Order: sequence, then structure tokens, then C-alpha cells
Amino acid sequence: MVMVEEGTEDGNGAGAATGPLWHTVSLPVVVESNQMPPVRDELLGCLQQGEAVRIDAREVCRISTAAIQVLVAAARTFSDCGVKLYYADPSDEFIEAFSDLGLYTHLADFIDISQSA
Repeated sequence: MVMVEEGTEDGNGAGAATGPLWHTVSLPVVVESNQMPPVRDELLGCLQQGEAVRIDAREVCRISTAAIQVLVAAARTFSDCGVKLYYADPSDEFIEAFSDLGLYTHLADFIDISQSA
């Protein structure tokens, strides 16, 4: 299950008055390709609204190559459109999956240490 919550970019919650609106997309323990269409749709909605996205990957123990492809495409599209997207608290397994595909550099470009818990 993918969880989505709203807040402000400074992380103070939906009621805070500072920073632009962002969405948090929390990835489950196992991320398979069949779970990605709703994630893709949510990301596209955010992109159309110009809303920044934080992808919480702390619980991920396994992620499919197809799911990684969706996340890479989304990150590149957000970047091209000037909308912020970052991976928050990526698990070691999440990082390893990107590394195994030669995508560590991509991942490193979208990890925001200052926003991690």
C-alpha cells in the first residue's frame, strides 16, 4: 500500500504557514510494478499542480526494476519542470537496488539529507 500525506516543505505539517505544499508518498516494504500505476498517477497530479514530492523509502526491503524505472522517470520529469522531488530516508535495500542497476548517481542527486528524519 502506498500512503500519501500532505505537509509543507519545511516538514511542519499541513497547518504550517511556511513553505510550498508537498506530498509524501510512502513506499511499502515490497514495491512491485503492479503497485506503481497509482504512484505514477499521484506523481503526475502533483507535477500538474507544481507540488513538491517527498518519496519516503525508509521501509523498502525489495523494489522491482520496473518500479525503479517509474521513480527515475518521475524524478527526471520533475527536475525538467523545476518541481522538487526527493527520496527521504532511503533504506539500505532501496539504495542497493538503485546501485545494482548503475543508478546510484541518479539516486544521490535526489536524496535530500536536510529533509531526512
